[in-house]
Amino acid sequence: MPDQLACNTACTGKAPHCGDGVCQESNEDTTCADCTCGDDIVSAPETCDEGMATPTCDADCTAVECGDGQHNPAAGESCDDGNMVDNDGCRNNCTTCGNGIPQMGEECDDGNAIDDDACSNDCVEPRLVFVTSAKFDGGLGGLAGADIKCGTAGMTANPNLPADAWRAWLSDDTGSPSTRFDTAFTGWYQLVDGTPVAKGWSDLTDGALLAAINLTETAATPVSPKNVWSNTTAAGEKAGEVHCSNWSSAELEPKGRIGAVTVMDTNWTDLDGQRCGQPLHLRH
Repeated sequence: MPDQLACNTACTGKAPHCGDGVCQESNEDTTCADCTCGDDIVSAPETCDEGMATPTCDADCTAVECGDGQHNPAAGESCDDGNMVDNDGCRNNCTTCGNGIPQMGEECDDGNAIDDDACSNDCVEPRLVFVTSAKFDGGLGGLAGADIKCGTAGMTANPNLPADAWRAWLSDDTGSPSTRFDTAFTGWYQLVDGTPVAKGWSDLTDGALLAAINLTETAATPVSPKNVWSNTTAAGEKAGEVHCSNWSSAELEPKGRIGAVTVMDTNWTDLDGQRCGQPLHLRH
């Protein structure tokens, strides 16, 4: 038998040749279909080939990676300048926050460098916090009943949000803010008049506020007593078993743990106990 010709680089044939499904760059170029990106055939050195840019494959037939210089809108990239400069026209997460044009992945974009206004420098909208103008005894109907009461007030604070978008800052055996709130939030918490209170969940729960949560849904000062039902620690977790029988009792006993409206230290949420028959505010 004649000597066998050399094996191609993928070891799938005897001799390298166009049409064997492998691009041998040493003797084949893009005139060979094996070396053509976009032909729906994955051939080395391609890592993918889906015929076009897709959520998993760039137009140059490489896997999607922010920072590779391949702008791929199908993968959610607003841009990709291929550098690691975060404050230029394209950020390191392939977004263009700050250009004044809301794009995919941005909640807002006001085009300015004011972080604690209606749109943060990360293009995240603020979330409002307030105390209800109305007062309620400890028979709230559980956490769900308290949420409904906060939702009713929330429709005044922001009519653009549905009532079920609001949650009461309240804990019992069934849940707490740490289990019911968006703990991944990184934007600003603000009073209804725009006063910044904390930036992101981690700042809200570090034991110190930038401003007291001392305004109602109408931006008014709440009437006395200036306390709220809570049973919640500064970390957003259940403080104990002092929760008016899971916020279902309006009797004088047992008690419910409360927070103060006018302070910025941990007492804003974890102050003392109060008889459940005493009407107090709720905080969202």
